[in-house]
Amino acid sequence: MPSKRQYLNLTTFICIILLCTGIAPAATYSGGSGTINDPYQLSSDSDIDNLSVSSADWGMNFTTQV
Repeated sequence: MPSKRQYLNLTTFICIILLCTGIAPAATYSGGSGTINDPYQLSSDSDIDNLSVSSADWGMNFTTQV
């Protein structure tokens, strides 16, 4: 049976891991700031990859560069 200290250490460790992996860094696109007047620029496969994993940006404004 784990001690209270071990339980606390494990809980703290799990919380740190969840915080570190659950908060995605701001994605980098080919330009723009995500506003309606300055939408993010999507012009490469890398931009699409970044968008697919950056759920915080999904409500932002985008345009594509051909």
